[in-house]
Amino acid sequence: MQESLSIILPVYNEKENVEKTINDIVRIASRLVRDLEIIAVNDGSTDSTLFLLERMQINLPQLRIVRHDKNMGYGYALRTGIGAAKNEWILLIDADGQYDIGNFGDIWGKKNGYDVVLGYREKRNDSLYRILLGRFGNLLANFILKTNVKDINCGFKLFRAEDTKDLKLCSTGGSISFEIVYRLLKNKKSFAQVPVRHFKRKEGKQTGGRLKVILRIVREAVQVVCGR
Repeated sequence: MQESLSIILPVYNEKENVEKTINDIVRIASRLVRDLEIIAVNDGSTDSTLFLLERMQINLPQLRIVRHDKNMGYGYALRTGIGAAKNEWILLIDADGQYDIGNFGDIWGKKNGYDVVLGYREKRNDSLYRILLGRFGNLLANFILKTNVKDINCGFKLFRAEDTKDLKLCSTGGSISFEIVYRLLKNKKSFAQVPVRHFKRKEGKQTGGRLKVILRIVREAVQVVCGR
């Protein structure tokens, strides 16, 4: 039986990017997966993102929309999407258009024999500040994980739904990427890593590099490791 897939797309004020991202997902993933659902978690967007999603849903039976009345955070949006997923495998991907959806086939094809497939950016196309911040976060994550995850915060991850439904995830912000990998590896799940292409953001604004956001990531990561 062909495996089924739920793609989780956290969306916050991505009116310039979300339509192309979803169309690319449908075009590419539908070729390889017969039973496909795309769960767009609208995390309290204040622009026209929700209107665009609702318009797209009319012609895309694969698309489901989950709504947050207010912005709850990236991690909370992913947790909502994971909880709503109905299929055997779950793929996480960001809605900002920075990841090449064309790499989906590489990740999907790598899953045989592994519980988790982690994407890593071949070349990260962000500001030097964000690149350096990411490298520091990766070093710290691998010190804790005692393994070699090449890009802990890469928003392109595939795992079995049954392995994540009972993880009791608690992160609401960017530490969710670390938490998912930390808990899966703690449960002895095997993983593979696949290079993915990463583009410069063309539209919209990034929020992950703000000091307030970074401090929340650190605080939540400490809570995860200390057994909250």
